[in-house]
Amino acid sequence: MNISGILVYAKPGRQHEVAENLGEQEGIEVHEVLDNGKIIITYESTGMGTQARLISNLHHTSGVISAAMVYHYFEEESDERAAQMKLTDNVIKALQVKEENDETSEREEQKKKESQR
Repeated sequence: MNISGILVYAKPGRQHEVAENLGEQEGIEVHEVLDNGKIIITYESTGMGTQARLISNLHHTSGVISAAMVYHYFEEESDERAAQMKLTDNVIKALQVKEENDETSEREEQKKKESQR
């Protein structure tokens, strides 16, 4: 079992459309859609090759600006469901922390720009 946490950046105003399309794909679960175009998803598959193909395909998906794997977990098939639930929680937490860090960086950058004026 492979589970990846992926942060997808959608074009402004298209995040809900992109999230809906992603949610229809097998193995993808959409966890959060943010107003700034960021979409938090997890993807479960049986092999790393499919993980890499998904990231590549996301970059060519209509409405997607970019996608980045921010977390990856691999486990043998035993106790799979419990591990998946724990991992999903961990992925969501990791992505939320990344989102908070991105927002802090954006605020700092904005303050820098304003102070240079």
